[in-house]
Amino acid sequence: MGRRLRAAFAALAAGGLLATAACGGGDSAATDTYGLAVSGTITAAVPQGDAPFVSPDATGKPAGMLIDLNDLIAQRMGLKITYKLSTVGAGLPLVTAGQYDMMIADLTMSEERKRNVAFTTPFYVDANDVLVRSDSPVKTVADLDGKRVGVGIGSAQADFAAKTLPKATVVSVQTNATGIDQLLNGNVDGFVVSSVQAITVFAQHPGRLKVGVSVQNPLPEAMAVRKGLDKFLADYDKQLGALVDDGTFLKLYHQYFPGQDYPSSLFQYWPSLQAQIQKEPAAK
Repeated sequence: MGRRLRAAFAALAAGGLLATAACGGGDSAATDTYGLAVSGTITAAVPQGDAPFVSPDATGKPAGMLIDLNDLIAQRMGLKITYKLSTVGAGLPLVTAGQYDMMIADLTMSEERKRNVAFTTPFYVDANDVLVRSDSPVKTVADLDGKRVGVGIGSAQADFAAKTLPKATVVSVQTNATGIDQLLNGNVDGFVVSSVQAITVFAQHPGRLKVGVSVQNPLPEAMAVRKGLDKFLADYDKQLGALVDDGTFLKLYHQYFPGQDYPSSLFQYWPSLQAQIQKEPAAK
């Protein structure tokens, strides 16, 4: 009898151990298949100033449309997400090196960047605005010949300046805030930002700056993902698409871009978004 009881207890204990291992192992296996830098957690670089997509709030915590969106995507994927404040110039190489899994920002999908990182499905398209002081006579690209024009290191605006302003002296700075300070102080004659970033700059410095030159960007914008994370990227895009289809994406867009039309050139990627927007006037 003693031997039979001991054998029974041993079997129950073994069964319990196996059940526990299967439960923990299943969760780990589900996240480990992505190959993330930290298992079960998306480690994401975010720029220090890219409002309203993402920028630090008053406490220094990242906030914005892409933060709200990625919190939902991570939750739907059963993952945690950690945001690391950085710059585009510093953050993208760390994504390439595998230190971060992705960079969350509206990044232009240039061919040069595609050699180093993968991209999510595009979600925006922008213009490059050369900001000048309010008393500046600059109105055309030619007016910037021989002028000092600031750009953020590693930004799409740096690529734009190199290609579109060949006769200007391009001055690289670490952050947009630094560049705007130099512009206001007269150290540079212009500073290039995206048209989205220009909204924030004008709000911070009312009446002191204006757009001297604006050039539409022909390339769409997306978030960067480390190459090799194919399964992660596929599942991420699936959840991004689900948030577009159920109306969450459009709701967030209206919240952070009040009164601004969504770029129609992006409807080719999101036909359901076009259908939602077409129904809006009737709904009102």
